[in-house]
Amino acid sequence: ILYREFYEIGDGDGDVGDVMVGGEQISKYFTRGELDPYREATPEQLQNLKELAALVLDPLRAALGAKLSVTPHGGLNGPSVDQKRIDQGRGLRASTSQHRKGKAADVRKPASMSYDQFTNFVCNWIAGLPPALRKRIGLGIYNPADGFLHLDLGGQRGKKTRMTIQHF
Repeated sequence: ILYREFYEIGDGDGDVGDVMVGGEQISKYFTRGELDPYREATPEQLQNLKELAALVLDPLRAALGAKLSVTPHGGLNGPSVDQKRIDQGRGLRASTSQHRKGKAADVRKPASMSYDQFTNFVCNWIAGLPPALRKRIGLGIYNPADGFLHLDLGGQRGKKTRMTIQHF
């Protein structure tokens, strides 16, 4: 919980919470700390995170006109995140997870929108993108109470649709 509080607010006193939140700016709106909080990204994963931010996260944030933040552990999932998931009894993400590749982020809904409004906005935003980009974007819709959506640049997966809707 302490990690989550520091991650979300960062108090500017230079401690570990601020290091995780801040750091190298990798896009117009996002720092490396938001997408790779433990600084575990390989050069390839870091490049993937930059592409995700440039093609999806930054344009979506600009279109929203509101702050768009990544959930704690919602970006790159390296060894430290794996250990935290194990410690919490949640198990590891699949080895094929786009989070492990640096191609995914779980983004929190803006405070000014309901979950349904946010979901509808993101679906319409994706639908309005150029077809080549739209085909690369994956959208996961989960439990509205959690207040986040999953976005990735995983590309097409077999013959399945790329827009995955899961309500639990």
